[in-house]
Amino acid sequence: MTYDCKFDWCLAAAAALVLATLLLGGNYWIAAPVLIILVIGTYPQTYQISAEGLVVRGFLSRLVIPYRVITYVGPSQRRVKIRYGLSSEILIAPARRELFLADLASRTPHLTRRGPSLVLSFA
Repeated sequence: MTYDCKFDWCLAAAAALVLATLLLGGNYWIAAPVLIILVIGTYPQTYQISAEGLVVRGFLSRLVIPYRVITYVGPSQRRVKIRYGLSSEILIAPARRELFLADLASRTPHLTRRGPSLVLSFA
């Protein structure tokens, strides 16, 4: 199943501010690269629960995290923190967080629910 990212109003407001500065006669050598970076940053991510693992797709990137290497999934303010491998982690912001966590929990039987988080269980 594919989940969309929450819309980030702060990044959209920053891009609009830079665009307004650019249109009102600002220095386009500074404003244009900043605008390009902000537009790339605001490009929506998608999160896909697939057979091979969790797929995080961005503007120019595609990250596949196999389920077996995920060690922690839990809330982190308005986002979801996923720890995987030995020392890697990623913060994502799915629009339907509870549905995303339930779907991910069904694919990771080695994780146990502890409060709102999924943690590594030792048998």
